[in-house]
Amino acid sequence: MKTNLASGSRYMNIVDRMVVGQNKCLAIAEIAEKYYLIIITEKDIRIIKELEDFKPAHEGEKANAMEFTLLLDKFLKKPASLK
Repeated sequence: MKTNLASGSRYMNIVDRMVVGQNKCLAIAEIAEKYYLIIITEKDIRIIKELEDFKPAHEGEKANAMEFTLLLDKFLKKPASLK
């Protein structure tokens, strides 16, 4: 799924998004050829983490929910020293 973050944007693109609560969603944004996990709320948009190893599915190819869950778990894991 390719959806422009802003109409006519050449440098930003929302690759995928998932609603996680009322007025909250997680999204994968492509900005300047890098990918970021971002959270979008009613009042805020924040970058959670750069997804250094992320490779988007090809156009027309659909990733299953389990793949997304594994990807999300991988990038949200904290080092043992921070737990």
